[in-house]
Amino acid sequence: MTPILFRSSSGYGFARVPKAIKAAWGEMAHSYLAKRSELVLSIQIVDSRHEPTTLDLQLNEWLAAEARPRLVVATKSDKLSNNELRKNVERIRRQLVADEVVAYSAVTRRGRDEVWRIIEAALDR
Repeated sequence: MTPILFRSSSGYGFARVPKAIKAAWGEMAHSYLAKRSELVLSIQIVDSRHEPTTLDLQLNEWLAAEARPRLVVATKSDKLSNNELRKNVERIRRQLVADEVVAYSAVTRRGRDEVWRIIEAALDR
């Protein structure tokens, strides 16, 4: 069985470093996405309770520019009513121009099986 490797840039937007360093990190991330041939799926994690941030939109642009397969996962879906969640997921889908947005909750496990199904399908390509 081929191992699955996950890479994360969590905390990138919250790091307290000079803007020049953040810009360099951004260039490095963009380069990684552009050149990493083994990258079979990018998973962009956003908070379902809020509009996508500037950094979310920037990452989205990079992924779209590289035409990489991607999945948007909208977390904390248990914090919203079904109606609010439906509206927010649709807004996220429009703003990120995403084919697929999976509502996810670590608490209720909503979306867990769907996320794994998409990951496994990407590995089979």
